[in-house]
Amino acid sequence: MSYVLESKEEFERLERQSLNPACDYRRELAGLVVPPGARVLDAGCGSGVVTRYLASLFPTARVEGCDRSGDRVRAAGDAAPGLSFTRCDLTKLPFAPNSFDVIVCRYVFQHLGRRAAAKAARELLRVLKPGGTLKLIDGDGLLVNLYPQTKCVQRGLAKLAREGVVDFQVGRKLPSLLAGAGFRGLSWQLLTAEHSGAARETEVALMRERFEVGKPQFEKHLGKKGAARFAGEFLATLASSESAYFTETFVVTATKLRLRLVP
Repeated sequence: MSYVLESKEEFERLERQSLNPACDYRRELAGLVVPPGARVLDAGCGSGVVTRYLASLFPTARVEGCDRSGDRVRAAGDAAPGLSFTRCDLTKLPFAPNSFDVIVCRYVFQHLGRRAAAKAARELLRVLKPGGTLKLIDGDGLLVNLYPQTKCVQRGLAKLAREGVVDFQVGRKLPSLLAGAGFRGLSWQLLTAEHSGAARETEVALMRERFEVGKPQFEKHLGKKGAARFAGEFLATLASSESAYFTETFVVTATKLRLRLVP
């Protein structure tokens, strides 16, 4: 899959999105244990907002970020010149085996296809130290958890799902995906965001921005008129007090087994 929301303004959009309570990285990372002096990777760091947060929360750790986008890596580095950011693909990480004590990967797997997601999971396992911790965070229900839906929105969502634009229900798949890659000690937490009241107004604004930034991709798959109608009808329903919309975030924790010495 390609990154649907790619644009020159994506750094600013990600920074604004991080202020939304529905995307509260502090809530998602609550309870994360990082030993003193640990090496930490923010895999798929985007704007680097979580990289910066981890570095401030664990000042003795060596926190690094990586992302596939050169624009994002440069902007993240400018925002945090004291931190290290690497441009790379999660399916082929340039780090040695057993490099990191802790890895955080947030809102990345929804943009990977099934094969790429499996390969990325194996790469994360490879670069994680035995006994290390992975915190994998992704959404479930974006766009699809809206009711009612017009016929246009139903058809559009079905086509986007068939063509693999974004996996809108990737969250529920993460525990099985990590187990298949070789991770153990899996546990997960489900965080629900109810977009009602003031939160609905915020989500409408964010969703309008997502449609605008992702316009080229939506038009590619739905056509110019189809994409405009899809976005318009979705936003109108989302803004209605008679509609229901919620999203969920899966926070999955896993570990890499320690090596056992056979006598």
